[in-house]
Amino acid sequence: MPAYTDRILFESVHDLPQKNPLMNIYYGKIDYNMSDHKPVTGLFEAKIKVINDKLKQKIIDKLIVKYQESETESEGSRK
Repeated sequence: MPAYTDRILFESVHDLPQKNPLMNIYYGKIDYNMSDHKPVTGLFEAKIKVINDKLKQKIIDKLIVKYQESETESEGSRK
C-alpha cells in the first residue's frame, strides 16, 4: 500500500466563477524497487483571477472623493 507521502494532495475552491479553477492534467508515479515509497509527479492547470492594480486604485480614489463629498454635504445640512 502506498503511504500518504506517495500522494499529491490538493484542494480546489469550487465557489469561484470558473467551473474548474484547479484541474489535474497528469498524475503518475515512478516505479523503482529501492523503496516502498514511490515518487509521484503531477501537472495541474490553475485558473486565477488577475487584478488590475491601476484600475483598482482609480476606483478606490473615486470612492474616497465621493465619500468626502457626501460628508461635506451632510455637515452643511446639519448646520
